[in-house]
Amino acid sequence: QFYLFDCEDDSEAAAALFQRVFEWARAHNLDTLVGPKGFSAFDGYGLLQKGFEHRQMMNMMNYNYPYYLRLVDEAGFEKEVDFVSHFVILEDLR
Repeated sequence: QFYLFDCEDDSEAAAALFQRVFEWARAHNLDTLVGPKGFSAFDGYGLLQKGFEHRQMMNMMNYNYPYYLRLVDEAGFEKEVDFVSHFVILEDLR
């Protein structure tokens, strides 16, 4: 699995980065890559899909640029699971 991923909005740069990751994985007899996924229960997992107009609400939730979705999709990754969070305005609860 991999955790930290950072790249400008550049498909060629991301492809080169992921290609090196895939080569390393094959050299170590790995056949599956999962990520971004933290190494403990307190680390982030996955990519933010929507809600970019809101700031990060929990430290265990990843925050990324919207274009990351395209970069990991172009690399061949598929969504494994959905995590859902909600945004509530306290004044609306009164």
